[in-house]
Amino acid sequence: MTVFKRGNVYWYNFKREGEYIQRSTKQDNLQVARNMESIHKADPRQG
Repeated sequence: MTVFKRGNVYWYNFKREGEYIQRSTKQDNLQVARNMESIHKADPRQG
């Protein structure tokens, strides 16, 4: 997983089709942050 904590919130980053994507989840719950990352990886329109 590419979810990490910065300050009090979790961020994720990954690379898709040569584009580097890094976003804040604005969440302090790790499981919610992982779910948000999975959704964005599967369907970029949901990110």
